[in-house]
Amino acid sequence: MLHISLIASLALCLEGAVLPTFVFPEEEDLYFGQNVDQIKRDIGRALDNGCLDAWPLEDQTEIAVVFRHDSMVPETSDFYIQYQMEQVAADKAQDAAVGFRSLADHVQYKRKLAGALQVWEWSPHQMDFLKATMPGDIAKKLAYVPLSSSTDATDGCDAVLDEDWCQQDEPADVLFFGSMTESRKRLCNMVDEELDRLKSGGRTFSHQCVSGSFGEALKCKVCKAKIIYSDHSREGASLEVHRINPLLTQGKAVVSAKSADKFLDSLYQGAIELVDSQEIPKAISKLLLDDVRRMKLEWRSFALSQQLQRKAQSVLCQAFRSMANLATESLDSYDAWKRAGLQDYVPYVAERRMQTCLTGNCSNMTNGTIPTPTPTPMTTLSKVQAGGLATLRSSEDVCQDPATVLAFNAAVAMQANVPVAAVSSGCSSAMVSPPSPSHSPSPTPSPSPTPTPSPSPTPTPSPSPSPSPAASPVVPPNSSNSSNSTSGRRLQAASYYMINMTYVVELTVHPNETNQTSIDLVNILAAMKTSDLQTEMIQQLANFNKTFDVTQGTYLTVEALTAPQTATVTSVTSGTVSEI
Repeated sequence: MLHISLIASLALCLEGAVLPTFVFPEEEDLYFGQNVDQIKRDIGRALDNGCLDAWPLEDQTEIAVVFRHDSMVPETSDFYIQYQMEQVAADKAQDAAVGFRSLADHVQYKRKLAGALQVWEWSPHQMDFLKATMPGDIAKKLAYVPLSSSTDATDGCDAVLDEDWCQQDEPADVLFFGSMTESRKRLCNMVDEELDRLKSGGRTFSHQCVSGSFGEALKCKVCKAKIIYSDHSREGASLEVHRINPLLTQGKAVVSAKSADKFLDSLYQGAIELVDSQEIPKAISKLLLDDVRRMKLEWRSFALSQQLQRKAQSVLCQAFRSMANLATESLDSYDAWKRAGLQDYVPYVAERRMQTCLTGNCSNMTNGTIPTPTPTPMTTLSKVQAGGLATLRSSEDVCQDPATVLAFNAAVAMQANVPVAAVSSGCSSAMVSPPSPSHSPSPTPSPSPTPTPSPSPTPTPSPSPSPSPAASPVVPPNSSNSSNSTSGRRLQAASYYMINMTYVVELTVHPNETNQTSIDLVNILAAMKTSDLQTEMIQQLANFNKTFDVTQGTYLTVEALTAPQTATVTSVTSGTVSEI
């Protein structure tokens, strides 16, 4: 493989424009290490898929990707990309324990952002803030690049748990780690009080709040914990995904405070418990007392981590194309632009790495560098489809309300950890009257037309849990509390509607991901529970001001789910994988 990469680098050098190489000064960083590992993989795949083929420079260039606001740029680098990781849109931090107080207090960081070739931002909320507060020449460099973390066999818990020192380390069922601000200290005390309450009821759980623990020592504690919780260091903060994502890759149950970034909260809701800060102790208590609920959360957390890794590909490709356009626009001032901003930073001590292709010495052996691969054009994509049937019972004909399909799609998307755009459904209904001597048997709902699938993003591979039993209906079939009021087509007492919701989930993937995606999609749909789908659908309907009240005789229950046995795959014309 190395020999092929060197030949590819030589060929690119001789043909004109040369793809840059990338270095990562923080790849051994104890805090951002897992994030760096994943972005290295993502960049390698993006280059392989031709996302930077429009790069215009004919000279060999090196681009450093840096994460910290005060990180050092290698003296060998011609450009740098700043992965903006600070809480720039939050209120000014009041605690000395917080290193980055506010963007206004860091003039040098503003200069660093201005000097970057491109600025990658992980929070849409902060993207809006930077666009509104920074000069226009900086705003055009901004690119939304979601943060994800890597996981592989070496990242698991088995190895560290086998270490003697780890076995002797005191385990904690509930764990918090991070800088101990005053608000976090208060939260730790509140969790202690909640666990004391559980202890008085005969259930004992251990709890630790640790600061200054990193690397293997922290990993040992995380692997032993049942629940890890997180809180913001200041008001107005976005969700701390750089802290949460490495936990998701290990399938951990995470409880976090809601954040100022509504998009991120919506994306992570369901994979982690998102509550108001003061409700974190109660959320932890519920998970400790309900093993099934906690295990379900663990499964969803891992599923989201895989979704995030797949999403990174299409978004990073867009960022690279934008970066190539910026470079093309700046060619006239290339000499001044090439190392703009680098003079403000202490050089990162690294061995000078040269690529002199004309002599055949295209060595890319410096630690942290991705060899330039041969772009592999992607000519076709695959659409993977799988669908099923949900049977509902309702006090009224909910198919008459357009919000029903929207709420059902959102509920399936939440349960399957796929975007709402990936789900399409159809609704059919049949009235069921109470049996009587003069009545014929109750009609069977007619099958609904197969819905037209909407384009969807890259799928979410996940573990394959066993299907769960069906939920018990909230209201008995012949409830005597049925209302006589009419809303749409509401029924008299003892009558009800049987509703068939047919649905399809469609995911667009690269051909080499088709088989695994097919397996994962079938498994994830088979794992849906009637009780969870019912709860989520009712919550979604509430967003449309559609509510059910058992005491008033209105109800909606999910009676049964028929899962797909296989997925269908079709090839489509050239294009890009849909964003997720």
